[in-house]
Amino acid sequence: MYRYISIGGWCGTRMALNQLNITDEPNNIFDHIRSSTKGIIECIENDFIYFLPINKEVDKRFKLYKPFIGEHFGFYHSDNLIDKSILDSFNRKINRFIEYCKSSRKCIFIRTCVLPCYENELNDMRILNEVITKKYPTLSFIIIFIIPDQKITTYYTNIDDKIFIFCLNDKSCKLTDLGNAYKEIYTFISNNNLFELIPPSNNNITISRPSSKYCLVENIPAVNYFKNFK
Repeated sequence: MYRYISIGGWCGTRMALNQLNITDEPNNIFDHIRSSTKGIIECIENDFIYFLPINKEVDKRFKLYKPFIGEHFGFYHSDNLIDKSILDSFNRKINRFIEYCKSSRKCIFIRTCVLPCYENELNDMRILNEVITKKYPTLSFIIIFIIPDQKITTYYTNIDDKIFIFCLNDKSCKLTDLGNAYKEIYTFISNNNLFELIPPSNNNITISRPSSKYCLVENIPAVNYFKNFK
């Protein structure tokens, strides 16, 4: 019924969709990279012309990974950013994302916040809403914004009729068990037609500031934009 599209900020957003068998769509461009909200907005607004980092050499600060780090995107699962096959794969995913946005099928964009200052990312969701609406005026979509590192997993509130905020208790989850962490959120989405009905806010929830675990990899900023995170 809906097309679920991960817009980061880490690979767990898409991995949970896969583990729960919610989507069998091919991978999209933001599924398996670290990303800033500014980068997502810029890519959609400018047709991905600034997607790849200028420096296409491996960042040697890392011990477990051999990533390529750009201003807004971190590539941790790509062996070579100048290899034709990898570039072709990126182009296919970019074209797929754009075609999805041009389609008549309803799209649910899902973002897991990666910064402790979640208010900044949430404000960017407002900008993203405007950018998508202007870029793809015929697309019917909503944005799911997930704040991790909370005490419980639940629906929290909405911003107008496009942006819906959820809390995520992922304090002890492992990569192999992300589906269970996200399950309540995706079940809520599938059981509530958020395109037509806005659920009442859960005013009893207190949002705490998330940790820095998703904006860091090996205690190093996952993308250059995160160097000055608060």
